[in-house]
Amino acid sequence: MFGKRAKRVRFSLPEEDDEADEDMQHEGEDQPSVFQAARPISDIGEKWNLLPAFLQARGLVKQHIDSYNHFVNVEMKEIVRAKSNCLVTSEADAKFYLKYTNVHVGVATYSDLAMSRETLTPMKCRIRDITYSAPILVDVEYIRGNQIVVKRHAEIGRLPIMLRSCICVLHGKSHEAMQQLGECPYDPGGYFIIKGTEKVILMQEQLSKNRIIVETDPKHNVCAVVTSATTDNKSRTMVVHKNNRLYMRHSTFTEDIPITIVLKAMGMETDQEIVQMVGTKRHHYEGLSLSIQDAHNASVLSQHAALIYLGQRLKYRQRTAYQRSTAGASATQAGAKSSALIKAQQQADEALEALHRLVLSHIETSGSDFGPKLRFLCLMVRRVLDAVVDRTLMDDKDYYGNKRLELAGQLIALLFEDLFKRFNSDIKRQADQMLSKYHQSLASSSKARDSIQPPDIFRSPPTDLITRGMQHAISSGNWNIKRFKMERTGVAQVLSRLSYIAALGMMTRVNSQFEKSRKVSGPRALQPSQWGMLCPCDTPEGESCGLVKNLSLMTHVTQDENAQPLQRLCISLGVEDAGAIGGEELHSPGTYLVFLNGLLMGVHRRPKQFMKNLRTLRRRGKVGEFVSVYDNEAHRAIYIASDGGRLCRPLIIVDRGKPTLTGTHLDMLRDGQMNFDDFLRTGILEWIDVNEENNLLIALRETDIERETTHLEIDPLTIMGVVSGLIPYPHHNQSPRNTYQCAMGKQAMGAIATNQFARCDTLLYLLVYPQKPLCKTKTIELINFEKLPAGQNASVAIMSYSAYDIEDAIIMNRASLDRGFGRCYVLRRYSTPLSRYSNGTQDRVFPPPQMPAQSRMLAGGRKHARTTGVPRKFDILDDDGVCRVGEMVQDGQIYINKYSPTNTREARIDLNKVDPKDFKPTPVTYRTTVPSYVDRVILTTNDEDTTIYKVILRQTRRPELGDKFSSRHGQKGVVGLIVNQEDMPFNDAGFCPDLIMNPHGFPSRMTVGKMIELIAGKSALCDGKFKYGTAFGGTSVKDIGEILISYGFSYSGKEYLTSGVTGEALSTYIFVGPVYYQKLKHMVQDKMHARGRGPRQILTRQPTEGRSKEGGLRLGEMERDCLVAYGASNLLMERLMISSDIFEASVCRECGLIGYAGWCPYCKSGEKVAAIKMPYACKLLFQELQSMNVCPKLRLKAK
Repeated sequence: MFGKRAKRVRFSLPEEDDEADEDMQHEGEDQPSVFQAARPISDIGEKWNLLPAFLQARGLVKQHIDSYNHFVNVEMKEIVRAKSNCLVTSEADAKFYLKYTNVHVGVATYSDLAMSRETLTPMKCRIRDITYSAPILVDVEYIRGNQIVVKRHAEIGRLPIMLRSCICVLHGKSHEAMQQLGECPYDPGGYFIIKGTEKVILMQEQLSKNRIIVETDPKHNVCAVVTSATTDNKSRTMVVHKNNRLYMRHSTFTEDIPITIVLKAMGMETDQEIVQMVGTKRHHYEGLSLSIQDAHNASVLSQHAALIYLGQRLKYRQRTAYQRSTAGASATQAGAKSSALIKAQQQADEALEALHRLVLSHIETSGSDFGPKLRFLCLMVRRVLDAVVDRTLMDDKDYYGNKRLELAGQLIALLFEDLFKRFNSDIKRQADQMLSKYHQSLASSSKARDSIQPPDIFRSPPTDLITRGMQHAISSGNWNIKRFKMERTGVAQVLSRLSYIAALGMMTRVNSQFEKSRKVSGPRALQPSQWGMLCPCDTPEGESCGLVKNLSLMTHVTQDENAQPLQRLCISLGVEDAGAIGGEELHSPGTYLVFLNGLLMGVHRRPKQFMKNLRTLRRRGKVGEFVSVYDNEAHRAIYIASDGGRLCRPLIIVDRGKPTLTGTHLDMLRDGQMNFDDFLRTGILEWIDVNEENNLLIALRETDIERETTHLEIDPLTIMGVVSGLIPYPHHNQSPRNTYQCAMGKQAMGAIATNQFARCDTLLYLLVYPQKPLCKTKTIELINFEKLPAGQNASVAIMSYSAYDIEDAIIMNRASLDRGFGRCYVLRRYSTPLSRYSNGTQDRVFPPPQMPAQSRMLAGGRKHARTTGVPRKFDILDDDGVCRVGEMVQDGQIYINKYSPTNTREARIDLNKVDPKDFKPTPVTYRTTVPSYVDRVILTTNDEDTTIYKVILRQTRRPELGDKFSSRHGQKGVVGLIVNQEDMPFNDAGFCPDLIMNPHGFPSRMTVGKMIELIAGKSALCDGKFKYGTAFGGTSVKDIGEILISYGFSYSGKEYLTSGVTGEALSTYIFVGPVYYQKLKHMVQDKMHARGRGPRQILTRQPTEGRSKEGGLRLGEMERDCLVAYGASNLLMERLMISSDIFEASVCRECGLIGYAGWCPYCKSGEKVAAIKMPYACKLLFQELQSMNVCPKLRLKAK
């Protein structure tokens, strides 16, 4: 990959400018003098210290939190202050106005039953099933009567808070403070809590807006596409090369418009101007010739004629919308001009409006000046004509420089703007109604005007609109914004808490809008442009493969920056304004076009010097650190980008063949004198995005540095993501194995958080004795996986043992299981709300009923029933009707003795009087065959004041046959046999392995990394030091072998073992050592299912479906086909009818219709009625066909 990158270098800095650059470096007063005298870096291991500094400064989910903070501090204010949003007027009163002057987000608080205000914390929200949100407060100024009323801090709704954002109570808190608030210090934040459920808004991958993309349309015509996005609308403009002619395609027009007519409509009337602006090369004017001829054939020679031509092809809905606004003006001109002229003028005005507002809408134009749009449209034409001649000039839509990521802040901003507009329209409607009533009462009333109080429009604003809109969008994950025709599903998802890694992996996930069902390889393939930005391993298997991606370890997603200062700076650096020069000069050989965020800004005569100066200013901190500048020789253009959603990563700057990072810098970093931001400010590191990488030559290690090298990687392991960073020696594995591990690492049991026993999640899988891995990676240390591990170090022998280890099954040592290997907790929450009804009644919890004295004597050996007098199914209940903590709950036992009122409709006279006769029992019963223990009982209320009982039940499970285990190399397998320790092989020191793995799992899987992990773990046991299996580095096999030899072991990791069954020596040496194994959530206890008799569906009388409903096992069509092929007719009859839905139907031999009870209602007789057996579903089908006037008849034959 880096070989290719070397070929992509466009410019290297000119040698004569080196001295000038050196002078600029010495000018920086903020650089300590020690930097100049610093020694060059000597060891790649030292560079790694930048990684913890990066994560300390940025964190793993910084992009989510930055995006949300940008929305709260900047975008929200811009939305409220926008011209279309800040002012509300009324048609009922011309004097009335309502103006927003300020907006901010308040402190998250809630009121308890005593009406006292308390600070809202995330843990309180999780327990009470409420939304973690804060009020949106505005300052408003509006008219009430003849007075101007100013209201400060008026609430217009509640905004869900992202954890660890600037408005969250956890912001800037230390580890100790986090623990006091009941939070885990290692929790990354970046998600929301909606009604007690944790929700995360995934990053959404989009094609970049306002950029020219040259591709082919569905009919394989070359076209240039620009998707324009502004705050008001989104539109798509295309220039298509079809039949050797050029057309503009836009949804505003009913058909493709010849490009020359569009250019003439924008004011470029002469053919010479068009050719000069597009280009004067042979293929340019030849490509334009037929299009120019089209304009002449259509008799379009002037701007006015072109506008009329466009106006006639406008879509009807847009034309009528404009006509309403111009109806009054046209009426006054009716006497002066003929109707045809008026109509032509209207069409020209409508076309002019459409060109300004809808075509290339991201470029602002007004009046008769279409200059910027003309230049941009001609550039699109030029790019299309170039691509027609040379197909290599077409853009790759899957190239990651053409992609942008939408983050939580941008998505919430879109939603908030839509809801805020609806809020304003509700205020306007409310104002119209109240003011019209007020004016009517003034006109009709005989009272004095002063006695009638004017209405207060902003007294009770509809705050529920924004609150519920936000909550519904995040809880359902559906983003529906009618203004932009946006209908997306799955934008927000429930945060996976299966393991700590599952939560971290979800925070770095990137979702694509591409259809999953389409079997297209392009968007799914691993792109070279994803190097260092996206993890090459972490993607799901199946239909989402390659569409759902994960960020790499050091990737950052940029935020929008103000482009105005950057534009002024570029002009100062010698960029000539495009409006000041003609088309001939624009494309002259010595000039390069300069684009800023997709807009043509001008040209520059010395592009190399310009780019060098801009980069130098960026390294000095004079320009935004995330601004990227790169050139494209094929386009002869320099592109500057400061927009949001670009992926970028930090790299070490290399100057004259030497890295600017030195050992002294790293010493200062270790001593705390410098942090990561200092390295960026002093020009040692810089952020590089995907596009700028193409201009650079990046060295992987110091040894790869040449004179032309511009940058150096911080560490090769940073191309991997958070989840794939757990794999030791991944560069020694076959690629799919690493991908499998990324999926299984998220299903591994372990510790999910330090507050895991205080949480009340629906389902928690926790390992009883989690361990740190002996062979770890640098990523494991960086993401605190050692603090919250998910797995155990198992002693593994690679050998065949019986036939119970084929197909990846593993043999377990029973003694190891007794000692706690693979033991886990399963905590399941059962919530029971006490519902309120419309007549004021509500559910109640009553104490358990007492047994009569006679029944108590018959209770026999049940001591509890004899002493307490409580029936067995109420054994575990306390006097308040709720189960006791620590009790064992068995199948059929009641753990909450709930009663519901019998009358929920009629009004009750005395609600405080509780009579048990008015209630019916609706107890909550435990319905699982395996008993559990009551871990905790939580009694709380939600924000609607509904009482909720949360009972958390705990099971402690030990591994059994069929439970799934996996190593960190995608080597999954189920437990095939559990063997007593005396039957396991052992060595002369008495060592006995915990599990045995079949050696046939290695050759085809090629997971050499697992073998190296085994000997690395073995050497760690010898010298008592953890070993590193970091990607592209780590402890070498040579060093591991030397350690093993020094402690008396074979360098190969093999040992002499004795059979535990025969007592004889095994005929070969066995590969033995510790491997980190993960217990996965798939356990046989949760999957095992069988049924003899059970419930049936009411409609079809067939057995129910599904394990939870005690359903039957389906014999499907393919299974039926197998039985038909065998000719097993009796078995078919039994499976498909007798054991399913056999029914004895009365069928009339005369008319062939189904009767009942030996009687035919059609023939009015029972003489010729026969009883036949058929599936009930068949009888039901016949009756349903009869209801549709289709009459099926059965012909019967005597046996």
